[in-house]
Amino acid sequence: MLKKCLLIGMVAILLVSIGALTSCKGYPATPEDVVKEVYRCLSEGDYDGCKRLFSKDTYFPTESEFREILEDESNLLSNYDYFEVGSVDIEGDEAIVRGTIHYGGLTQPDTTVLIKEDGRWKIYD
Repeated sequence: MLKKCLLIGMVAILLVSIGALTSCKGYPATPEDVVKEVYRCLSEGDYDGCKRLFSKDTYFPTESEFREILEDESNLLSNYDYFEVGSVDIEGDEAIVRGTIHYGGLTQPDTTVLIKEDGRWKIYD
C-alpha cells in the first residue's frame, strides 16, 4: 500500500511539473527563435516583450524614443504573418540570422545580428 501511495504521489508531482514547464513562456532558446519572437512582439505591439530581446549594449537615447521606433516598425508589421528562417550562422557568442518576413502577401529579406549575453541570445543590431 505504501509503494502504491508513493507511486501515485510521484506521478502527481511529475504531472504538475510538466504542466508548470509547458504553461510558462520562457525566453527563446535559439537565435532564430529570438528573431521570430521579436517580430511577433512587434506585430502585437508588445514593447516590453520586444525590449527584453535586445542587448543591453543596443543604445536608444530614451525609452520613449525606443518605443517610438518600435511603434513605427509595428505599424509596418500590422499584417505580419511569419518569419521564415533562411540560414543561421553561429560563431562563438555571435550569430547572424537571415530570413524573410512575410506580411500582408508581401515579403522582405531580413538579416539580424545577435550576441550571447548572460547566457541568452540578444539582438545586437
